[in-house]
Amino acid sequence: MEAAWEARQAIYLAGPPGVGKSRLLLEFAQHKGPFFLLQAQPSDSGIPYAFYSRAIRQSLAQFPNLPLPPWARRELARLVPELSDEPPPPITTAEGKLRLLEAITEVIRALGQQGVRSIITDDLQFVQDAASNEVAAYAMSRLLPEGVLRPLVAFRPEELNPLVQETLRQQALQGQALLIDLKPLSETDLLRLVRALSGASGAIRFTQRLYGATGGNPLFVLETLKSLFESGALQTGPEGWRTPYDQETTDYRELPLPASVREVVWRRLEHLGAAPRRLLEAASLAGDGFGLEALRGATALSEWESLEALEQALAADLLRPWGPGYAFSHDLLRRSVREGLSPERCQLLHRKLAQSLERQGDSPARIAEHWEEGGKPNEAIPWRIRAAEAAVRVYAHAEALEQYQKALSDGAEGRVAFEIQRERARLWQTLDERTPWAEALEAMQHLADELREAPLQAEARLGWAEHHLLCGRYREALAEAEGVLQSGNLAAPLQARALYLGGRALAATGDLEAAEARLLKALEHLPEQPLTLEIYDWLSIFAYRQGNLEAALGYTEAERALALALGSRTGQNNALQNAATFTAAQGRYEEAVQLAEQAIAEAREMGDVTLLRYALLNLFAIHYQRSNFEAALGPLEEGLQSAREPQNPEMEAKFLNNLSLVYWYRGELGAAYRAVSQALELSQKSGHRADALFYQVVLADDLHWLGQPAEAAALLVSATEATRELGLWSRVPWAETHLARCEVSLGRPEQALERLERLRQEPRLAGFLNPPRMAWVEGLAWLKLDTPALALQAVQDAHTDDPTTASQLWSVRLLAQARLGQVSPEDLQAGLRLLQAQEIPPLEKLSLRQAVMAALRAQGDLYQALNQQRLAEQGLQALSESLKEHPELQEALARLGTQTPKSSLGEM
Repeated sequence: MEAAWEARQAIYLAGPPGVGKSRLLLEFAQHKGPFFLLQAQPSDSGIPYAFYSRAIRQSLAQFPNLPLPPWARRELARLVPELSDEPPPPITTAEGKLRLLEAITEVIRALGQQGVRSIITDDLQFVQDAASNEVAAYAMSRLLPEGVLRPLVAFRPEELNPLVQETLRQQALQGQALLIDLKPLSETDLLRLVRALSGASGAIRFTQRLYGATGGNPLFVLETLKSLFESGALQTGPEGWRTPYDQETTDYRELPLPASVREVVWRRLEHLGAAPRRLLEAASLAGDGFGLEALRGATALSEWESLEALEQALAADLLRPWGPGYAFSHDLLRRSVREGLSPERCQLLHRKLAQSLERQGDSPARIAEHWEEGGKPNEAIPWRIRAAEAAVRVYAHAEALEQYQKALSDGAEGRVAFEIQRERARLWQTLDERTPWAEALEAMQHLADELREAPLQAEARLGWAEHHLLCGRYREALAEAEGVLQSGNLAAPLQARALYLGGRALAATGDLEAAEARLLKALEHLPEQPLTLEIYDWLSIFAYRQGNLEAALGYTEAERALALALGSRTGQNNALQNAATFTAAQGRYEEAVQLAEQAIAEAREMGDVTLLRYALLNLFAIHYQRSNFEAALGPLEEGLQSAREPQNPEMEAKFLNNLSLVYWYRGELGAAYRAVSQALELSQKSGHRADALFYQVVLADDLHWLGQPAEAAALLVSATEATRELGLWSRVPWAETHLARCEVSLGRPEQALERLERLRQEPRLAGFLNPPRMAWVEGLAWLKLDTPALALQAVQDAHTDDPTTASQLWSVRLLAQARLGQVSPEDLQAGLRLLQAQEIPPLEKLSLRQAVMAALRAQGDLYQALNQQRLAEQGLQALSESLKEHPELQEALARLGTQTPKSSLGEM
């Protein structure tokens, strides 16, 4: 242990109860300076963060001026309400738990700053709730490398959570911790102890009998000696210990040594009398930290009788003071008393304790457990629901789900069961666990149908609509929302939610006008509430996508004002992020960056990981649209790290896809290819089909530019089919245009032209076409058919503000003119100017440079053409180097570079 302390390692002591773990840790810590003792309790396992709530209060009692940042105090108020007058931020997502984990870590860090050298955690096996175990893992990962203070931990290995035990084992293997397994005393050790205690040099037979009865467990040994002494069988004299059997036996066979510690304890109880025994029986079921009032209510003892019984138990060292209450001096003593109760007495005591704890406002989970153990599970149902609600308030979603499940197991039915399933569905949605979420929705639907209540049936259908939305099934989401609206006679909030979800589904398919109309109608049914904030948020986005910046800013201001009135910092931050986006669209770049950075700072101060991620994406977009790629890289890298700890596959995919765009513009083609490939894989695993299809088209486009049109076409065929199947009409032209370009490269220009014409003729796609991009692909097809005049005609009137698309159109224009032998000097100069633009990716710019080379040769300017060829070769070499980890792509790109201008990159 000394060596581990010097190596700045954590120290873990494992061993059976009574072996002396706690005593060893305490004596060790006392020699190392100030320490902080945290004692876990058997009752902690049913209450999320019970261990840490007690620890925080204990910390503040010992260090009233503990330096904690304001955000941490606000978050810790979830566990210790007196810490902040300002309520903690509302729960929005599972990632909000990180705020709480970091706040608890801040408390531990602050203790180290106060001079505490070590934190002792005794009986870790009692900390069984997932929430507390998550805190331990998170805090250790943050604090061990800092060396702020040393953890000293004792636990019983056979009772410890296996996941926690594996974590400790891994820390020991990695050299971060020392794990010691304490064993009971050997028979030789016990002989030395008996001789030291008795003052006699013999006692060999006595020790053998004592060892056989106790197995060398120190606690069993001491309790057995106390029992012998209290019964008069063990006496002290000038020669040490003596017994009535000394002269009558040679092997101490008659010595009344009990077979178990339980027998020891019960013998001692018998000597105390009836009242202490009744008090201790109730205490054995109450859990550590019990108060005298709770026990008195369970035993029917008078106030004086209870007090006298308590004093006797304390004097006998069976109980000890514990905070404001009391606890057994060792858990084995509690267990021994409890195991000696008959089933009938046990149930009655549990019921009495439940009633007593109800009067005192104790923990709902503890009250529920007593009702269940008392054989009254129906009485436990409302308490299980309250326990679940309390768990949700501190982000302990797994514990909340467990409490709701126990309420169902206790026999909850009818409307109560429906409400439980509704809350379970919300929790699984928050955790983004889509299969159990769907199972909870199925249960809601079944119960609603059984009850034949239209509002409940509507709630279940709207739950499915939200599930479909998240999974990218927009037509199904719209159908569920429509079904609710058509059912009629529903309360205004349900109608508003149906309109809102239907509008979201319409927007996802690209029908922004219809979506906007739905959301505006939803506002008519709603008072000012959180859903109104979401509607304003989406209305501003719809207006922005339709180019109506004035309306977008108006909705944003309405959202900000309402969020301020409701005290929603999340709503205020969303409005700030939108304002930054719309300000950038107005051309006020510096102001937009300031607003975006303010949103990031506020999200950090709030500790809201989800808000922070979107704020980082927002700042990236602002920099990206101005082609400030170096500045855009910073928020993406931070956001990617955030999305990985803890992992959120959907957000990680978003950051990776955007990172691939930056890499592409920087000419880091291999990194871009890897990033978008990872984004596609993550989104496919997470089950978000709409995102997966988007990344699939991006990857196909990259592969096409890298000289693999066949592979790109295979991806695009499945993507276009799935996009139509999902009703994502806004994306159909984008994917189909990419596929038409692949057909050109694969020698099927006629099919490409037919595909483009079908797109133009499909009425529902009219608002989603990108004419300049389609003109470019059509021009490529005519060039492939060796009809440059029609190629020139296709792109002649196409105009765009996008520099990349403009460069592609100019490539076709110059190649067509070169083949016709009619190169326009003005067009050539325009092409040369575009080559200087920073907003065009290197590979696309290489395509334009090859077109410029063809135009220069057609004009006879061979010197300039050779100069452009040299620049093209240098650019191609640099791009090829970025693909060294992908030799097949490197080879394909090299093949493109050796082709003639007629079939150059411009046609790929």
